[in-house]
Parts: sequence; C-alpha cells; structure tokens
Amino acid sequence: MKTKRIIAIILVVMMSLAALASCASGGTEDFTRNNGNGEEPEGPFKSGNYDGQEFTFATFTSTVGSTTTEYYTGPWIDSDEITGVATSDAVYKRNDACELKYNVKIVNNLKGEGYENYNTLYTIGDLTFDVVYGWANRFSIGVPDGTFHDFRDLDERGFIDLEASYWNPSVNESLSVADRTFIATNDITMAPLSWTGCMFFNPQIVEDFNLDNPHDLVESNEWTLDKFLEMVQSVQADLDGVQGISREDEYGLVDLGTEKALLVGADVQLVDDNYELAIGTERVFDLITKIRGVLDDKQHVFNMEDITTGADVGGNQWAYTRSYFAQGHSLFITGTPELTSEFRDMDTGYGVVPLPKYDANQKDYTARIDACAGAFLIPNFEKRVDGVDSSYERTGTILEYLAYKSSENTADSVLNSYYETTIKGQRQTIEKNKDMLDMIKGSGLYEWADVYWVGGSPEKSDDTISGVLSQMSASGRGLMSTYKRAATRLQKAIDDIYAAIDALE
Repeated sequence: MKTKRIIAIILVVMMSLAALASCASGGTEDFTRNNGNGEEPEGPFKSGNYDGQEFTFATFTSTVGSTTTEYYTGPWIDSDEITGVATSDAVYKRNDACELKYNVKIVNNLKGEGYENYNTLYTIGDLTFDVVYGWANRFSIGVPDGTFHDFRDLDERGFIDLEASYWNPSVNESLSVADRTFIATNDITMAPLSWTGCMFFNPQIVEDFNLDNPHDLVESNEWTLDKFLEMVQSVQADLDGVQGISREDEYGLVDLGTEKALLVGADVQLVDDNYELAIGTERVFDLITKIRGVLDDKQHVFNMEDITTGADVGGNQWAYTRSYFAQGHSLFITGTPELTSEFRDMDTGYGVVPLPKYDANQKDYTARIDACAGAFLIPNFEKRVDGVDSSYERTGTILEYLAYKSSENTADSVLNSYYETTIKGQRQTIEKNKDMLDMIKGSGLYEWADVYWVGGSPEKSDDTISGVLSQMSASGRGLMSTYKRAATRLQKAIDDIYAAIDALE
C-alpha cells in the first residue's frame, strides 16, 4: 500500500468533492493517519516491529483477453488512496492501521492466475511473498504437493485464532479435510460473502400473476422447493408479439446453475461428514427427477444456451444471460449478493431470498459459497530470498490483525463498508431484502469436494462428483445406472485425497 502524507490526502479530498457527491460512498470525511497513540483494539494481539519491511500478498486472479480482472477475488487486498468509495477507503484505512502498528508495508503483487504459476515461482525460488490469495479451486490441486502450510499449525502455536469470528470458523471447517486446513478465509476478503448462493425475484411479476410474495413465504416457513417450482410454472406472457414463447417474452426462470443451487438448498451434500459419497440416495434421485421436470419445461424456463444462441453477448455470456432477469423477462434467477450490482437499477426493483428449503421440516436455509471464491494459502517456507523474515509467527500476526480490523464494529470497517453500506444500504430498494440478506450472510459454506475437484480435475470436470451429478440429471430414467458406474471410482477419489492430505507433514 502506498503510504500518503496527510497534506496529500487533504488535497485529494478537496479536489474531488464534486465527484465524490455522486460516488458510492460511506462518507467523504478527511482521513488522518493514526499516530499510534490511540487505544489498542480489543483482543490479545501480538506486538512487533518489522523495520519497514514488506508484507506481500501474491494475488492470482484472472484475465479476460488482455485485461486483468478481480472476478471472484475482489478488491480486498490493497488500495492506494482515499477516494470516497466506501469499500476502497475501508481497505486503505485497515492497511494503514496495520502498517503503523507493526512498522510494515502491505504490498499486493499480481503473480498470475493459478497454482501452475505459483508452483513455477516456488520451484525456481522466486519466494518474495508471504501469503497467496486467489480462487480457492485453482490452488487446491497443489495442496497434496506439500507447497502450502497448515493454518491449524499457526492456530496451535498461538499466531492466529481460527475460532475468532473474523476467521469465519464454520466456513473454514467446510474447507478442511482430514482435520487439516490448507485453504482458509477470513474477513480480510469479502469474496466468500460476495459469492454465497441466493435467489432473486421480480416483485412486479409476483404482483401481476397474483403469486405469493417469497419474502412472506420465508417468514411463514413456506418457502420450499415445491413452492418455488410451482411458481416457476405459473408465469408465461407474450411480450414481443411473436407467436410462441421466446427469450424476449416473460417466463418463470432464467436458469444459471439452478439445479445445483436447489439441491444445496434442499440440504444435499456431495460428501457426508464421514467422507462417504452422498449423491446415491433415493432422496437425491427423487429430487433430481422433480427438479428436472420443471427446468426442462421450455415454456417457462430459459437457460444460458437458450438466451445466448445467436446473440452478441459482448464477451461475457454469464452477464448477458443475467441481463434478461434485469430487463424483467423472468420471475426468478439464482445468484449471489455481489450480483446485486447488476440488478440495482431495475425499474421494478428486485427481491432477494435464501435458496428454498426441501420442506418446512428442514431446520435451516443452506447455501454454498462458489468454489472459485477467493481464499488464502500460506507458502511452505519461512525465509524469503530477498532476506525478509517470512516466519509463520510474522505471517500469522499480520493476518490476525488485518482480519480483525476488517471486521471491527465500526461503520467504516471493510465488512460494514461492503455489507452494510454497499450491499444493504446502496443496492436495496425493498426494505425486507435486508432481513433476507442477513439470513443469507450466515448460511454459506464451501463444498470442499468441489474446491478439490474430487474425482476429476480442472481439465476433466465431468469426472468430478458434481460432474457425475450433472450426468445423472441428464440421463433421465438412467440416473441410477449413471451413478452406479461412477460410485466406486468417486469413493476411491475421496479416500485418496483424504489420505494424501492426512499424510502431509
């Protein structure tokens, strides 16, 4: 992070007042650097003086064409200056506080896209960073190689506290295998919150077709799979004046991964808590049959292929497909809180609810964090080649403090700037959405088998457990035989990844 003198900051703010008035902001007040004499935060944080050395995040993100993007990782690691944008300013202030407390410089270096790039750096000894940050499922393939360190070791040695709320204990438990945690998340990044599954609906279509409002259904514990499927098949209207239903008309659902979302909402796991394959039950077979009976109904459901075929998608077929919900063509679409940025300007407004339960007897709403959502890994070395101390104590100490500062109970913390100010404050036009978002916020977990590509690989995703689940869905009445052909192989894959991670020193 570039440290600014106070006079420079004041000048930036004064010169930008007109622009700031229209910015998405949590406030444009001047920010004065902490002089180190304020009260210490709650909690037993380690002391330290790192002599102005760099603490470096090696960030691995994505490129589209020649452009580097922050898709799935987000702008959570660094910020150069105060700009009046709530989340960016919060990241700046958090890093500034850490730099002053520990006499360290927070640096974010973009290093590539995935594990192959990291492993090249690791192999040639280009070890000039302290923490890896990138898409969770791009780095899982390297965990068995032994190039990453177990976060639980840092916890056991008192360098971090994995039970602290800002380490999101239940989320990290969902990333753990064989009681080892090589991929972890905390409140330094908002990526897991950004990419937790939910459902959006169009309130005008609800009214036009005299349907039950999903908000009311959640509150009465009637927001269930059967109710959702019934509502999808209740919507059809001609908007383009052309005979036959088309993507330009009005229908029940834009289908973007809806089947898997509905299975998750019905509390289906890929692997159970005993590391047994969990997709071969009669309940799962029945659910797939029921869900496919509606998703394959082309009178009420349009998927990505239906919407993008023959269209100029502008380079992003996912965003183009979602635009049909934003334009008012469908009652429902699945998504995540981050996607509220694409729906905030809808003429009708939008509603948000958790994924529907299996039935009213299901205790909790459940959701999955996208396997791509950004997470952290610790390189398995303690000395950088540039002479900087990269001990696990130093790494843990700084991560712990940054995570705490991100979630601090202040209006301008990173968590509150993103969730309260941006997601709930600036992107909602319907008050009940805020209560729904609070429910969604606490429901997301990773599916570790997806993160680790169990049964397959990034190049052979059809061989993974999720890939086989999709094949079961596509096989109709042959779904049981599809499962049986893959079951033994998949269980062996589960056992193998467990054994490989359990054996790591």
